[in-house]
Amino acid sequence: HAYRLQRAFVDVLPGKIIGYKAALTAPVAQASMGIDRPVMGVLFDWGRIDAGSTLAPARRIILETELGFRISRAIDSHVTPATVPGLIASVSPMIEIAAPNLVAKSTGIDLIATNAASYQHIEGMRADPASIDVDGINAALSRDGEVLHNASSSTVMQGQWISLAWLINQIVDLKYALQPGMLLMTGAIGAPQPAKTGSYRADFTGLGSIAFEVP
Repeated sequence: HAYRLQRAFVDVLPGKIIGYKAALTAPVAQASMGIDRPVMGVLFDWGRIDAGSTLAPARRIILETELGFRISRAIDSHVTPATVPGLIASVSPMIEIAAPNLVAKSTGIDLIATNAASYQHIEGMRADPASIDVDGINAALSRDGEVLHNASSSTVMQGQWISLAWLINQIVDLKYALQPGMLLMTGAIGAPQPAKTGSYRADFTGLGSIAFEVP
């Protein structure tokens, strides 16, 4: 029922769908919202922000370090963690700028219905996934030189390919389109950070860094 509400919401939003995201990939995050599984949301073209930008959010935002994957071809059937690497054209460091936009205490059902807090994102330089161990990346986020978290990409759903396969299968089940070049974000690496004023930098092992400002 919540995903049907999400679809109705997504269908009336402006812009072009450019990808999808996983959320609540950590058991502790699921438990906090009374749900026992990850959820997914839709990404739009108006959510793209350039690295080096000063964010100008119109609402409360949360910052997450993630990985993004670009698919190489259309997908319309289930995949496995073993087959999904052959469908990926690139991997890139990501900052998700999530905006729950919910009042009072919300649940996982609320989060699904409101498109999983999808708002904006920053994509770093793309790399060949064959040259990167996607489960061997550390993501360190700092604000004004203070490290907020430093976590391994392997902690997301027991591995990036597992998370990515789950996300693709969920998208297929919900009958959203998966077209070549679309962006798939696999979930937060490290703790989500409430945005505060400062200069931010996210460093990803082997993938470079992303810098931005929060006024």
